[in-house]
Amino acid sequence: MANIFTTLAYAGGMLASCFASSPLMAEEPPEALWLTDDRGIVVATGPCKAGSKTLCGIIAGLPGAVTDTTLAQHKNALCGLPLLWDLVWDPARQTWINGKVLDPSTEEVFNLSVTTFDETMKLRAWAGNQWLATDMVWQKIQTLEEPCSFPE
Repeated sequence: MANIFTTLAYAGGMLASCFASSPLMAEEPPEALWLTDDRGIVVATGPCKAGSKTLCGIIAGLPGAVTDTTLAQHKNALCGLPLLWDLVWDPARQTWINGKVLDPSTEEVFNLSVTTFDETMKLRAWAGNQWLATDMVWQKIQTLEEPCSFPE
């Protein structure tokens, strides 16, 4: 199994990744590209390291930088930034749990659980009490027209 940086090799073209039912049964971290709910960031997900069973995600593209001057100003710092990490699969709940997510605008780190479906990823982030969680829904995409540039 590849690692998160190998996933980025597919960012310029089609990402060949097929998933089964809803929610996805995932013993392996899903390698995919996800467009955030505000459509400003594309996140590439996959194993945290080669052979790892933990799910991580990094910023692979910033389509919002075209219209958002703040994103455009910080594009170099944001590209490749780890956004979510250390999620482990809980087969009983059919959910990735015990992870962390970074809010790049505030630099705050929150607790995270993730459920993946065929074309969507539901993220639940919270600090302290999970009852006060914020839910986000990201859309799966197949291609990334303007990927971040990464050193060879």
